[in-house]
Amino acid sequence: MKNQFTFFLSIVMLGVFFSCEKKQDTGVDSSPSVGVAKDESSVTNDLEGKTIEELRILRNEIFARKGYIFKDAFLNDHFSKQDWYTPNKDAQIDLTESEKERIATIKKAEALLKPFEFPEGYELLTSINRVDKFTP
Repeated sequence: MKNQFTFFLSIVMLGVFFSCEKKQDTGVDSSPSVGVAKDESSVTNDLEGKTIEELRILRNEIFARKGYIFKDAFLNDHFSKQDWYTPNKDAQIDLTESEKERIATIKKAEALLKPFEFPEGYELLTSINRVDKFTP
């Protein structure tokens, strides 16, 4: 699974390399707001090397910053420890397009890290059970 993620990152990086154009530095900080990246390449760069739990936290941070109260105990505990988190039971969660894109990108990265689940009726063959099954 890690090889698939590395392959995905390599493709994205090649696309960024060939589509980059030199921009003049104006001295003005044009970085995106916290938790939102300008383009998929910068999103992908900050996701590299993250665990599936870290990705889950990053994805849910977008909602936490809007005051979402989590039913999941782990997320609720994690965000309750953040000094910027202000739970709001009446929070209206309206996502911007860039937030929706970031969530989608993080979900793709999470999917690459999820363990493979065998379809019903299939099982992993190890060297031990393979020998048992094929020994006459």
